[in-house]
Amino acid sequence: MSASFGTLSLTSRRLAFSLALGLTGLMGPAFATEAASDQEMRQALSDARSSVWDTMDQKALSQHVLEGYLTYHRLLQQLPSVAPATINQFISAHQDSPVSEWMRNQAQLQYGKASNMAALLAVSNETLPKNLQAQCYLLSARLMQAAPVANQAAADARELWRSGQNIPNECNGLFTQLRDTARLDNADDWQRMMAVWRKGDMRQVDQLRKRFEGSPRWQGALDAFDNVRNQPEAVAQLPALSTSDGHAREALIYSSLYRYARQNTAAALSFWQARGNQLVLMPEQRTQLEHDLLQLTLSRQTPGFNSWVDQRLMQRQDDDLTLLRIRNALLAQSWQDVIRWVDHLSPRTHGDARWQYWQGRALAALDRQQEANAAFKQAAQGHDFYAFVAADRLHQPYALPIQPAAVDNGTRQRLSQIPAIQRIQALYKIDEPSLALSEWQWLLKNASPEERRQFAAFAQSQQWYNLTVAAALDRRIWDAVELRFPLAYPDMFNRWATTRQLDTYLLMGVARRESAYNPVIQSSAGARGLMQLMPATAKHVSRKEGIPYAGVSDLNDPDTNIALGSAYLRSLLDRYQGNRIAAVAAYNAGPNRVDRWLSTSDLPFDLFIEQIPFKETREYVLAVLSYRTILERQAQPDSQLPVLTAPERMRTYNSDLVNFQPNA
Repeated sequence: MSASFGTLSLTSRRLAFSLALGLTGLMGPAFATEAASDQEMRQALSDARSSVWDTMDQKALSQHVLEGYLTYHRLLQQLPSVAPATINQFISAHQDSPVSEWMRNQAQLQYGKASNMAALLAVSNETLPKNLQAQCYLLSARLMQAAPVANQAAADARELWRSGQNIPNECNGLFTQLRDTARLDNADDWQRMMAVWRKGDMRQVDQLRKRFEGSPRWQGALDAFDNVRNQPEAVAQLPALSTSDGHAREALIYSSLYRYARQNTAAALSFWQARGNQLVLMPEQRTQLEHDLLQLTLSRQTPGFNSWVDQRLMQRQDDDLTLLRIRNALLAQSWQDVIRWVDHLSPRTHGDARWQYWQGRALAALDRQQEANAAFKQAAQGHDFYAFVAADRLHQPYALPIQPAAVDNGTRQRLSQIPAIQRIQALYKIDEPSLALSEWQWLLKNASPEERRQFAAFAQSQQWYNLTVAAALDRRIWDAVELRFPLAYPDMFNRWATTRQLDTYLLMGVARRESAYNPVIQSSAGARGLMQLMPATAKHVSRKEGIPYAGVSDLNDPDTNIALGSAYLRSLLDRYQGNRIAAVAAYNAGPNRVDRWLSTSDLPFDLFIEQIPFKETREYVLAVLSYRTILERQAQPDSQLPVLTAPERMRTYNSDLVNFQPNA
């Protein structure tokens, strides 16, 4: 049994730590007072974040299951003056909670800022911090240790420098240390300059270039770099470059071709065909360059190189490249090529329903119906979009082994005693769903497949829908369809689906794909909540539909979010005559793009989906429509509705589908 179930012993450690933490004055004797209420903890956590401590009932709060969060904030605000032993005690006492890692990360950062290297080393383990500033502080401290530790720190720091990552100014001291001890030199600077050049960061390139000015040793390499930087076609002159550092030459040749391939794929590939074998490159550089050239040629459909590309692909077992080749064959409706390249896939990918379906489609197009039916039959064993379409072609039921996810009373009782789950329950009570998710993810880290299944079923019983999905998203329990696709927020989805004359399960399917049912998630682009609405879209829809909307924080409310998201989805369905393929694509990529794709298309549904230029949108459409089917079967096991309606399946996808409404 994993550590997930063995955390009860930590309670005594927390109590001992609380009693020992006299310096904070936060925790009193746990046996002296009744535990604080959830409302008191809600207020206390808010106050702790604002450094307001004098109004707290400290003894009562020390009894609450969330006391660790208050202690975390108290210690955080006292850093870097807190003794590292106290930090380590906290980490040990709360090792079953993410607050332990947060505490270590913050202590490393604050001790580093204060140049307290002894304390920094004392709270650190073998793992380097993810925060680059803290990482540099720790590496600086380790450079001053004995040889084995210092040597590894120097190697780690050199790797960081050469990687081309954006490095904060706080790391300057680390690299000065390395230069002062002759463990970082111009050869490393060259590798970094090449890395940032490949990324297109010309500001950093110019800064790094200054390090080589006036150096006779590097003048030839610098002149060659300046030449090829301004004239990409000058890459042809690089093989003759003479430099005392062979790796510098290799890096320049590799980086020049990397850039050239992206600027002029056809010219770069012609050069590679003619001179590639003569180039002095490391084996991994040669392999990566050829991969990049193949990928760019295939994705850009660069004409004139088909024979060479096919020859090279046949020599490789690279599914990513082979899938690009299959997609090009599909767009050209070159059915023999589809069959050939599907057969070239690795056994695992070859067995995917998607590629068995396309094998069947190609065979059917060539009037090899018996073989086509065999491929469709294999595809129909899966439970995704193409599996369902294949099953519909064969007029057979879907292979969806959905079983109700039940938790017996004994298991429920046992799980409810796990401190992490008690904290999650408490965090939901005080409206801290993001912290609850962090606790859940920490709990899942080392869970076995059976434990994950139990956790998912328990979460579903508590209506923690996004936690249910998080626990079930593990390939080891991929058969747990009922847990990967719980019927979340059913009353809200049903009500708004009825109001908008929408399919409930389509609405749920969009939410499942967009946010995995997390009502407070925010994307890097700023989309929020269950159906991931952008604030500008929400504002537009609220005005048009008369839905109360005070601002972006309203999007964290599931009911408001679904109200707005359902109205937007309804408008897209109206725009595309009820066609869900086009509407769902537009929900992801925007209606203007979908209008454009339709204007250049004259294809059946499956080829239209595959010709969508954005991989994210292609996968999104396939996912939402399959999720919708799975969710419906969850709710209505006897349902026999096909994944696509007859009009969706039979029509040609072109500009006739657009029912443009200027005010939509």
